[in-house]
Amino acid sequence: MASTINYVNFDNDVTSKLVTSIGNLWVALAKNPYGSYNLVLITIVDGIYTAIRHGNSATLAWVASEKATDKKVKKALSKCFRAIRG
Repeated sequence: MASTINYVNFDNDVTSKLVTSIGNLWVALAKNPYGSYNLVLITIVDGIYTAIRHGNSATLAWVASEKATDKKVKKALSKCFRAIRG
C-alpha cells in the first residue's frame, strides 16, 4: 500500500499519494481540476500541512533549490521524476 499525506489545498482537505520528502517539505502526486495528476509541494504553515506549490515544474524547481546534501536532493528529484512518468 502506498503512503499518503493529508493536507490543505485551496481550503480543501485533500489526501494524495506521497512521493518523497526532503527536510520539512513533502511532495505528493495530486489530481488537478482537469483530471490529470501533477506534483504538489507541501509544507507546514501554522501547524497545518499546506500545499504551497502546484505543478511539476514549480515543484521540481523548488526541490532542486533545497539546501540539503546533494545526495538527498538527487534522490528526491529522482523520486519526483519517476512519479511523473508513472
